[in-house]
Amino acid sequence: WGAGEAAKRANRFIISNDLSNAALAPLEPLNEYVRKFSSSTESSNAKVKLLSASGIHMLDGQSKEFRAERLADVKKSFEKIPLETIIHYEHASIGDESLIKDIGKIVLSRVDSLGLNEQEIATLYSALGGKFDDTRMTQMKLSATIPDPQLISEAIEHIYKVVKPASRTLSRIHFHCFGYHIIAQRSIIPTPTNLRKWDSTKEAAASGSVMASERACNSTQLGLGDVEQQLTSIVVNGKHTKLSPENPIAVWTTGGEKPTEQIDFVLVPVLACAVPVQTVGLGDAISAAALAYQI
Repeated sequence: WGAGEAAKRANRFIISNDLSNAALAPLEPLNEYVRKFSSSTESSNAKVKLLSASGIHMLDGQSKEFRAERLADVKKSFEKIPLETIIHYEHASIGDESLIKDIGKIVLSRVDSLGLNEQEIATLYSALGGKFDDTRMTQMKLSATIPDPQLISEAIEHIYKVVKPASRTLSRIHFHCFGYHIIAQRSIIPTPTNLRKWDSTKEAAASGSVMASERACNSTQLGLGDVEQQLTSIVVNGKHTKLSPENPIAVWTTGGEKPTEQIDFVLVPVLACAVPVQTVGLGDAISAAALAYQI
């Protein structure tokens, strides 16, 4: 922007004139492909194991009437996908809170898994009735670059509490921010709307963390000078945990005494790229890398 000037942080400014995705044009063709491909073979290895959906946030610039029409189409499309196929929804930044509320009601009740970052969890938490206060659970603290894991844990609990199952049961939330990732999974007994048994959670979280470092630095050959650990310890539910190379993972469980009331959390730190090269599409890459260990 100016000769000799350099930003002190990794800023980015994205302009989009994608008329096709803004109308969710690929929705129906992709849905038809998944259904036909899954029904064309009896081999379980050949069926579509995972459908990762993103781009719904692009409805933010459309009229409310058009948004309602296309969200109804998303609802129908997701309900037609075989339950054996995992549906993951990657959330994104949205300005209109009414659209976030609609996504919470229509989309989240028809997917198995959700991915989002610190900005997105703050607006989703608020849109779904989460309460902020003046000191502890503020929107600024929840959406901080490296938010307190205790606050993120409580926000995830709230999301699970208010999202009611429809054709599917949301049972996995992957939160990712600059300093750490959390995968939080509900311990649910399989039901007609929930066939998921999420295994290899620690490996999945670690894979997402590594992807964040490698993609941001645009290199798979990283040294100690290329990355930096931003989070070295956490306090969640009164328990202090140090994060070190020997013990890099923190786990905890919240909820009631019954397994169906519990949420299992896995946290891994991120070795943040010292000089980011690329950040656009990072959330999609992180979620894909983690899901690869759980499908």
